[in-house]
Amino acid sequence: MKKKLRSLYYKLYLVFASIVTGRPRSEIRADMKKARKRFKVTRKEYFKEKMYRMSYAEIVKLKAPPKKPKKKKPNIDVELAAELKGVSYAEAKAEMDALKQKYGMTYSEYNGERIFECRTEAEITERINAYVANNEKYIKIVSDDKGWTYDEAKAELDRVKSKYGYKYNQYSINRMGSMTDDEIAQFHKEHRDIYGALTERAVSESGMPREAIRRHMKRCFVLYGLQMSVYVALRAWEMSDEELSKFVSYGVSRIISDKYNDREQSEILSNKSKFNELYKDYTGRKFWVNRDTSFEEFCEFIDGQTEIFCKPVDSMDGIGAERRAVGDDLRAMYDELMAKDRLLAEECIVQHHEISEFTPICVCTIRVLNLRDESGIKTLFTAMRFGNEGVTDNFSNCGMVTDVDPETGIIRTDAVDKQCNVYEVHPVSGKRFKGFKVPNWDKVLEITKSAMQVLDGVNFVGWDVAVCEDKAIIIEGNTLPYLGLIQAPYIPERKGMRYLFEPYL
Repeated sequence: MKKKLRSLYYKLYLVFASIVTGRPRSEIRADMKKARKRFKVTRKEYFKEKMYRMSYAEIVKLKAPPKKPKKKKPNIDVELAAELKGVSYAEAKAEMDALKQKYGMTYSEYNGERIFECRTEAEITERINAYVANNEKYIKIVSDDKGWTYDEAKAELDRVKSKYGYKYNQYSINRMGSMTDDEIAQFHKEHRDIYGALTERAVSESGMPREAIRRHMKRCFVLYGLQMSVYVALRAWEMSDEELSKFVSYGVSRIISDKYNDREQSEILSNKSKFNELYKDYTGRKFWVNRDTSFEEFCEFIDGQTEIFCKPVDSMDGIGAERRAVGDDLRAMYDELMAKDRLLAEECIVQHHEISEFTPICVCTIRVLNLRDESGIKTLFTAMRFGNEGVTDNFSNCGMVTDVDPETGIIRTDAVDKQCNVYEVHPVSGKRFKGFKVPNWDKVLEITKSAMQVLDGVNFVGWDVAVCEDKAIIIEGNTLPYLGLIQAPYIPERKGMRYLFEPYL
């Protein structure tokens, strides 16, 4: 009897539910059956909690246990800063978040600026002021190049930084102002693919988990300036901190530059047009800048030349550099060059014929690092760069570098490129590197030591020198020189070159 009553009540409730909701009884019955099977929902519970008003998906949301929120992975930069600063993750993140909120400084920039080294508020303030001043410089550069207001330039720099992670100086140096957003995205993807491939190679060769490798890569970059290609070539995961600390890095260059150079006078060397004007007795070539200049001044510069060398004033690593043939329509050429971002045009250099045997389409330059202290001017190291297939020899732009004996001018290593590939001979000409004696070596050393006398406040400079048939001329000077040029040739043998700079740190 009870069974019949329960069956009757069930049918009545089913009819009632169908009338109230307008849903077919078959549909309600099917949902009830699925709820009973998955969640053990009885008929009584189903009708009591008015589940007939719900779809099965809504019943699932009601009855399914709440998903545990995914635990957010610790940020690698914050972890590293906490370790190096000797504080908790939360304390490091709080300081980094405060600087991000106030100055827009990312976690990566915090470590790049080595804020973790600062132990007093005064030290932090000094680093922050330098960071802000550097950003202001690049905002102005982009503003001047594009004809934007300060706010427009800053908004664009912030947009790219937020979307792609590029710092202000990277935006300017890589000429991103001349790219569309799609081109920036493609540029970003290509670099991410390279980094991804290097990471996978390190994971495969080391047998370490990917996250562990990524953390170690970051640590080696921040502390020892090891770029990813160098990290993999060295098999840095096999090396101790003591071994890694023997490699020379950007941090070493910055310490010595801050110690020996006056910042205001150093800025003169970083501005290509100002540098060419001040050091015109050393550069040995005519130049022209496409700002505040007339067509008549351009014609005076171009007179007698069949080809000129053009490069953006504020770019690095040879980005945007090109050779331009001089045609008959000078007005059209002038208008075209004037429409570009700030550009420096120079008379083309004719290098020594023995050097041209390596590659005739590129001027191969000598990097001479000079330091002046109370005992006089020293030549700390010399290296020679070679282009591959491009018009520049920049190491960061497909070039190669060899170490040169400062006493004799003889190349004493094979060439190495940025990916740490080793070349016994030039890949285009087949000419052997090791044993080649750079012609006019005495003139190379003489002109760089003489150039050190121009500015009293500039005492640590990496000079780039071209060798001609009867002389040496200076291309440019760098007061924060890239020391990877002396380290790279010794990476294959895992030999650190920091010892060259220890006396000056």
